[in-house]
Amino acid sequence: MDKDVDRAARDAFVRGLRKSELHVHIEGSVRPDMLYDIARSRLGQKSPSRADVQRLYKQDGFSDFLDHYKQIVRYLTNEEDFGLITGDLLSRLADQNVRYVELTFAPSVLEQFCGIDYDRLLHHTLAAIECAERDLGIRSYLIIDLVRNMGADNARRMVDYAANSMDRRVVGITLGGDERAFPAAGFAEAFRLARDKGLGLSAHAGEAAGPESVWQCIDQLGVARIGHGTSAVCDPALVKRLADLRVHVECCITSNLLTGAVQNVQSHPIRRLFDSGVSVSINTDDPAMFGVSLVSEIDVAMTALGFSESEIEKMQLDTAAARFGACA
Repeated sequence: MDKDVDRAARDAFVRGLRKSELHVHIEGSVRPDMLYDIARSRLGQKSPSRADVQRLYKQDGFSDFLDHYKQIVRYLTNEEDFGLITGDLLSRLADQNVRYVELTFAPSVLEQFCGIDYDRLLHHTLAAIECAERDLGIRSYLIIDLVRNMGADNARRMVDYAANSMDRRVVGITLGGDERAFPAAGFAEAFRLARDKGLGLSAHAGEAAGPESVWQCIDQLGVARIGHGTSAVCDPALVKRLADLRVHVECCITSNLLTGAVQNVQSHPIRRLFDSGVSVSINTDDPAMFGVSLVSEIDVAMTALGFSESEIEKMQLDTAAARFGACA
């Protein structure tokens, strides 16, 4: 009975907590049934079966996840799809008492694979954001992923696009993609331009590569936030640098487990980073692809990693301090 009481109390705390999320990809948030309906309406007889779609939501390591991610993106062939996906995601977040979120998307990938027009994409996404803010009380902003694999020239082009869209809820950039094959140093110029234009700077690092990848993002890109950063704990000097500079780490517990960045949930480095004074947040990354919610991820942090209510509340304060956008 005591366990039931503890569980109920924890559920009430997590549900009632006013939350922010900084690391969630729009493309990875489309639910399987929604993707099936979108593909069927856009592709007709060429659309995948339900079983084919469901297979995209079962991950066996990082390369498997990337392959599935690319396939999901290929089915999103119309700008209107992103309004639907964004609206659905924001509704689910509002149900979890998420009051602020930064949504990441990759315009250049969508252009290459789907022929998506940036401005129409942004138009439909913004419409969903404004509707959710009006009706659900959730404040949302946009982060543009430069995508390492697309090269430095594309990164500079995306920075220009981001800067020209700052009046349409774009508040920052990040650098996703293959960090082993495309080191951060090659994107220093793009990040310098972004900093000069007043954009917030983040980069995915230390997820599929070692601490050196995180060092590069700090020293050569000047980021304020690191996405994932799981390998940072392998280097005590790096952990101290993150804490001293107040570089915020956007942690994604289940994502890192399912892509193989960590071996088991108990070994996830968020606990060690937090205890070392690093500013961290809990995020879902690609919630539909990993079958998680922000509520479930906070629950994992408390049950598997021993975070207390007061520590979770402190983490939310650190998350709020790391926002690139303004809270209403």
